[in-house]
Amino acid sequence: MEWSASRYTFRKNGIFYLQRYIPADLRRHYRTDRIQHSLRTRSPREAQVLAMQAVAKLEAYWF
Repeated sequence: MEWSASRYTFRKNGIFYLQRYIPADLRRHYRTDRIQHSLRTRSPREAQVLAMQAVAKLEAYWF
C-alpha cells in the first residue's frame, strides 16, 4: 500500500482508492470508522479529481 499526494487517496497494486474517516459524531450510523472505495483508475491525476468529487459528495451528505 502506498499513500499518494492527494489527501484521501492511496494506491494498492497500482489502483487508486479513496479512504475517508467518518466524523466521530456520525460513527454510530456506520459499522466502521472509515469508508474505503476503489476509484478504478491508475492515473494519479484522474484519481485526485475523482477523490475530490467523492469527498465533496460525502461532505454534503454528512452536512
